Amino acid sequence: MGISASLFESAGVIVPSRRGYKPAKKKPAAPIEWDALSEGSILLAIDPASAAAGWALMEKTERDPKLIFSGVIRPAGREELGKMDDLAKQVHELATRTFRLNGFDYKPTDAVVEMPFGAGKGFSNPRALNVYARAVGVCEAACSLAGLSMNRIEPASWKSSMMAGIRKRDAQKRRSMFLAKSLFGITPIDDNHSDAMLIGYFLCMR
Repeated sequence: MGISASLFESAGVIVPSRRGYKPAKKKPAAPIEWDALSEGSILLAIDPASAAAGWALMEKTERDPKLIFSGVIRPAGREELGKMDDLAKQVHELATRTFRLNGFDYKPTDAVVEMPFGAGKGFSNPRALNVYARAVGVCEAACSLAGLSMNRIEPASWKSSMMAGIRKRDAQKRRSMFLAKSLFGITPIDDNHSDAMLIGYFLCMR
C-alpha cells in the first residue's frame, strides 16, 4: 500500500537510502496539483499521518468556506500494516459518507491531500518518511476509489500565506490552531486537525 521510491523521485521528493537521504535526480514538473473548485463543491481536506490524520469537510461558497464537519482519525492496530488498513477504511468511509447538518445533506465531491514535494524536512529518519509516504498513498487511494476529484497541495503553498515568517515547528503548530479557531470558532483537537481545516480553507479560497 506504499508509494514506491520511483514515484517519489518523479515528484522531486527526497527519498531514503541506506546512508540516509539523497536528493531526487528529477525535478518536479508540477509541484502543486490542484484545480479551482466550483461554487458548491464539497471538499474533503486531509492532513495525512499514520498515527493521527486530520480531516475537514468544507463547502465552497460565494464568500468564506463553510466548515461542515472535521476531526482526527487515529488508526487502530499495533503494526504499521494494520494501522494503514484501518486508515484506508476510515478515509474511504468519510469519502463516501453523506453528512447531514441543519437539515441539509453534504457528500464529498473533491478531495485534497497534503503531500510534500521536494522536501524531507520534519522527518528524523528514512523510516519516518517511508511511513508518512504510505499514509499519503493510502489517503489518496481511498479518496480516488470513492470517485472524488483529487488534488494535492504542498505544505509551503498554504503555509507561506498563513504562516509567513514562522519557521519553527512548535510556533507553526500554535499558529495553525489559533487560525483555525479564529476562522471557524471551534477549538481544534490538535495541529493535525487545525492543519486540515486550514488546507481546506486555503483551497476553497483559490
